Amino acid sequence: MPHSKTQRHTDKGDKINFLAPKNLPASQQAEPGLKDGTGYSGGSSPRSDLDTQSEMGLTASLLQAALDKQSTKLIATWQESVAEIKRDLHDLGQETGHMETKVDNFVDAHNQAIDRIQALESQLAKYEALLSDILVDMLLLDRLHRVPKPKHIAASLPRDTLPKAHYFHVKELILRSSRTAKDLPPEFSKVRVFADISAATLRHRKVFQKVTEFLREYRIPYRWRFPFRLLVTRNGATAVLMSVEDGLQLLQRWNLSQAEHAADAPSPKRLERDWS
Repeated sequence: MPHSKTQRHTDKGDKINFLAPKNLPASQQAEPGLKDGTGYSGGSSPRSDLDTQSEMGLTASLLQAALDKQSTKLIATWQESVAEIKRDLHDLGQETGHMETKVDNFVDAHNQAIDRIQALESQLAKYEALLSDILVDMLLLDRLHRVPKPKHIAASLPRDTLPKAHYFHVKELILRSSRTAKDLPPEFSKVRVFADISAATLRHRKVFQKVTEFLREYRIPYRWRFPFRLLVTRNGATAVLMSVEDGLQLLQRWNLSQAEHAADAPSPKRLERDWS
């Protein structure tokens, strides 16, 4: 019997040692002689309470430091993100303002163009008085711009305009109408139309100066044709002069008094065509 009691007591101690925590600190390990093996025998040790409070305070300090560090990082990240968003919004605001200014300029230019077109349409009847037999579709201008004003011209005077007609015969009709039309509307009373002649064309036409002087003296009408032909009309007959010799021979056939004198004068050298 005594042997069996000792055996049972040993088994109970082994069970207690098996159930006791293995990873507790040394201060919390079961002291010899305690019944439960957990370091507590119905009461608490003052030393254990101090150690626990110290560890809890250390843990709280570490947690607070970690939270403060994380909070600082979050605040810095948030401030950086907000600053970047503000910069983006500022850039977008500037671009939007620039686009609004451009749109306003386009709208103003569009409205001005519409006003000009409407003004031209309202004045179309006035221009038809000059060329009533020309279709509107034929009055096509490839180019129209203003010519720089010379320095000696007053600033109050308008600049000349240089148009280029798409059809050659329309240009001729415009020039003819400007010379022959007498009863023009008041809007065109001060308008003068001239042909834009290049320097090379003027040099070639100057060769015919002797012939044209005699034609003007005898009041014989003539006109220039492209490029250097001279059309002379007399008594219902039209002659085409291609050179000065043709003109002098024509004057001789018409028995003009100064034709022989003009024929004796040496003819100028033929100018080479300038394609520049």
